[in-house]
Amino acid sequence: WTLIPIKLASHKLSDDYIDLYHPSIPQDVTWSINNSGITTNRVKPSDLGVGIHQLRFRNGSIKGKLMIKIIE
Repeated sequence: WTLIPIKLASHKLSDDYIDLYHPSIPQDVTWSINNSGITTNRVKPSDLGVGIHQLRFRNGSIKGKLMIKIIE
């Protein structure tokens, strides 16, 4: 499949997945959502629910966070 970058705007609750990918973030980072670690690089918006969610990423040389919004 083709990776679709994380949008800094809104994702719809009905979207199939959000790929935890952005061209400016290395692919070897570890992700967490709302302070819970995850073991995959894609999530279902319906698993997160409507609202604003914090995505954090890190590896040995970089760390950061993004906020995403899930709408109905």
